[in-house]
Amino acid sequence: THTWPHLGDEKVTVSFDQVATTDQVVRFKKKGLVGDGGQRGDLYVRLAIDLPALGGGQNTLTLTAPTSVMTPTIEREDPVELHDGAAWRMWRGRDSAVSTKAKKSGREEL
Repeated sequence: THTWPHLGDEKVTVSFDQVATTDQVVRFKKKGLVGDGGQRGDLYVRLAIDLPALGGGQNTLTLTAPTSVMTPTIEREDPVELHDGAAWRMWRGRDSAVSTKAKKSGREEL
């Protein structure tokens, strides 16, 4: 779970009760900026999860619990560009990203 301030005194919390994947995008309805008509848009948060890599000649990896609490970092992606009266963003994948196909469910995730 991670909570951070958003747009002044508002707070946004990301919390999962199951496994999250790297570059997974989570949508928060009505938490984005105000658009045309005075309605708030959606806020999209992309998760960047760093996983340990196998060393040379290894084919297994044993994971242990961290010895200290790790603090998540929040980074802003590239700015939105305006083209033809609409806002566009080129989503850049991280070098270590793995492409997966999402299962359809009733959750508010992309």
